[in-house]
Amino acid sequence: MLPKIDGHYLFILPLPANAPTEHNASLYGICYAYTDANFNIIGNKEIITCKGLCYKLPSPSYLFAQGIDPNTIRQGLSEHDFYKKVTELLTAPNTDIFTWSVRNLKILEKISLRLIEPNVLSRINSLVDINKLLKLNEYFETGLFTKSDSLVNYAKKLGFNQKIDFCDPKSRLDMLLYVVKYLNQNESALLNYSLQGKTYNINKTRNAIEKNTTLLDYNPKLRLIQIVKPVAIIEPKDGFEALVTDGDNLTHEFISFSNFGILSPSTVLTEKRQQITHFDLNAANKALYSADIKSIPLDESTLPLYDKLIKLFNKADLKLYDEYLRMPKNALDRPPLSCSKTFRELVFILRGNNFRGTMTDQELSYFYKMCANLIQNQARAYAKELNNLQNNINENDEDQLALFAKIQAYPTTL
Repeated sequence: MLPKIDGHYLFILPLPANAPTEHNASLYGICYAYTDANFNIIGNKEIITCKGLCYKLPSPSYLFAQGIDPNTIRQGLSEHDFYKKVTELLTAPNTDIFTWSVRNLKILEKISLRLIEPNVLSRINSLVDINKLLKLNEYFETGLFTKSDSLVNYAKKLGFNQKIDFCDPKSRLDMLLYVVKYLNQNESALLNYSLQGKTYNINKTRNAIEKNTTLLDYNPKLRLIQIVKPVAIIEPKDGFEALVTDGDNLTHEFISFSNFGILSPSTVLTEKRQQITHFDLNAANKALYSADIKSIPLDESTLPLYDKLIKLFNKADLKLYDEYLRMPKNALDRPPLSCSKTFRELVFILRGNNFRGTMTDQELSYFYKMCANLIQNQARAYAKELNNLQNNINENDEDQLALFAKIQAYPTTL
């Protein structure tokens, strides 16, 4: 049993409306349920939905894979109100969180920038990425990673055989709960280790810097384990700079604690595991200890999204951005012309998506025209994705056919 005496666990599944890597990635919603220490669900499974972006079409393949009817998007909360509710959910005291993939949850970071709000992920202490844990455990046992990142595929692989409602995203919470129970029964030490939280990871990283030791992490994007040599914790940015190697390549990266990585001592890669994985820990450590971090440029793609955004700002933008972080968003007015075009557009779109009642008729007219043009520009890509999706549909499944028809017709309803 996991060491949870009081409080509760939160099981949560973000529902991306498009790929998390897209610039304007958004969420259709969040499914969640609470359990007690014995994994008994408390109350009901819930879903918070979001209206999304007025100027961005969702991805047909993402909608279909999650069984989402796009016509329900307009029934959701504004992105501002959605983010506020999700923030309350994720930052509740004495709550440990299980999710399938932090990759999808990190869309919240992009939402925070659009709303000029603090990043909620930096305020979460205890969150476990179950996909990462399964991948790492699998690698240690077999030397291979399953290529699929699908919760459905993994749950079935581990013995889940209940029938789920294809068009009910909440039913996938049963799969997440099943996989966590499996880990608790079969790999409890690994699961317990991951529940120690961000504060523990920060202290562990600081200790590694002081003792000049290395850590092990899993990169879900590259599907590789990496050996990490922390160099310096960057307090305001919620992370640290490090030298990183996968055994072949060596890079200088920024690693955010909000990635909720494994960050275990690299010594977990025992001699036996090195033989299974064909990973030479001594060679990796030697490469890290002999490297000069000053001679290796920082991989800027690993920096927080905020760092990339402020590079586009001028001094007036930065001053006003800090003020706007503390202001009610429905009180925002047009920034002065001393601010950059980038910043003025950011505030304009924020107001248009969430607080159209604060806009003048002229602003509103311009906003609608802008959205219409952007949606029209995306129509061809939407149609192309639909064609590709059609080839993967089971023509004997009425639910799949009905959902595809709704996704196909969605742009005509806007």
